[in-house]
Amino acid sequence: MTNDKTNSMRNYRELVRRVDSLCETIGARLAGHLACRKGCDACCLHLSLFPVEAEMLTEAIKVLPAVQQEKLRERATTARPDGPCPLLEDHACLIYQARPMICRTHGLPVLTPMDGEAKVDFCPQNCQELTSLSGDMVIDLERLNAALTAINALFLHETGETAQHRRPFMSEIILRVTG
Repeated sequence: MTNDKTNSMRNYRELVRRVDSLCETIGARLAGHLACRKGCDACCLHLSLFPVEAEMLTEAIKVLPAVQQEKLRERATTARPDGPCPLLEDHACLIYQARPMICRTHGLPVLTPMDGEAKVDFCPQNCQELTSLSGDMVIDLERLNAALTAINALFLHETGETAQHRRPFMSEIILRVTG
């Protein structure tokens, strides 16, 4: 095994590009029915990430100015697993372009297993006046997570990590990078 992350990071960036495109399309089709906007951060929680996502987060944090890195480090030291995302500054994400996959889909209609069956879920502030959604306006989370899991497995293989690698919380990644 090598420490070459080239293929898995290329695959991850391609998945990000496709998900962003899908989210843009859905967002455009639901224009006027979405309350999500910059400053709306109720769903921005402190999450654990797949190692491949942690790598992208690491790259993004490293290029932040030293002053922002220090503020980020301070927030990370007090971040709680069930609290707000430590990457929030003035109700906006410091690394928006490198945000994790789940953050890219927040608020939009997603098909997800709930109570043993597949259900459509979305931010309660969105789609309030709609009585139905077509299937092409819903993100299949199981399919997305399967792709992300496969790309993460390739990342672990390429980096020599074990499949049992723990998913670090954002604060752990921040502290490791800004330490």
